[in-house]
Amino acid sequence: MKTRKFLAFRFLPLLALASSGGIARCQGLGELMISPTHLSIDDKNHAGTIVVVNSGQKTVRYRLDLVDMQMSSDGQLQRLQTSNSAAPYIRLSPREITLAPGGSQKVRILSTTPGDSPAGEYRSHLEFIPIRRNTGMTPSQPGSALKINLDVSIVVTIPLFLHTGRVYSAASLSDASFKVSAAGSSVRFKLGREGNESLRGDLNISFKPAKGGSVALAQMKGLAVYYPNSSRTVQLALPKDLSALGEGEIEIKFAKEGDRRAEALRLAVGSRH
Repeated sequence: MKTRKFLAFRFLPLLALASSGGIARCQGLGELMISPTHLSIDDKNHAGTIVVVNSGQKTVRYRLDLVDMQMSSDGQLQRLQTSNSAAPYIRLSPREITLAPGGSQKVRILSTTPGDSPAGEYRSHLEFIPIRRNTGMTPSQPGSALKINLDVSIVVTIPLFLHTGRVYSAASLSDASFKVSAAGSSVRFKLGREGNESLRGDLNISFKPAKGGSVALAQMKGLAVYYPNSSRTVQLALPKDLSALGEGEIEIKFAKEGDRRAEALRLAVGSRH
């Protein structure tokens, strides 16, 4: 029996103050490193390259495939057919890779622009499926029951975007709140998206004491709202106890990739709340 776990690497747990900086890592079956962790192709640039590295101690094999995924209102991804699938317009080379320890492989992504289509975005996800020997059902001693070997595979996926015509997106922040309890502190807000393409950017959350200064609370790179979703709810546990920080404000800032401008929200903490 084989069970798969799906990991979309731009949605890994992110409570640390540092990020992978554009490299996806997969523990188990060797350590798979992928760069970049998302790829955009447009009318002018019909090709791109992804580099895959095995920094583990065992040789690994992967089959490459294209799948469609839909994002839920809380940012989770699930396999589901979409109307804006990029799969019919993308070719992969190679479709299977073998990586020795320390080995690397370039994967070429080639696309054709959908003809007579309105400006917008097509999206699919590149899936790296580990290839392992099928142990199946193993006979035990005579007269005893068969043993079933459970093979858990970790499947890595990264998004591929195909843009045609003029595309744009804009971000907004709303409905922010925080919670302090015996279990710890957390913050919750809604990230909105407008336009005809997916939204991606970097999130920074900090505490601004009333007396001045700044305390970093959390950072997330590559936070996304995938088209056609108009928003997603983000909830993060914070590493610091807000009740112990005193009077001040929580600042939530989101900056779209390639844009220096940032959307910001502030929440009062302490006696002013």
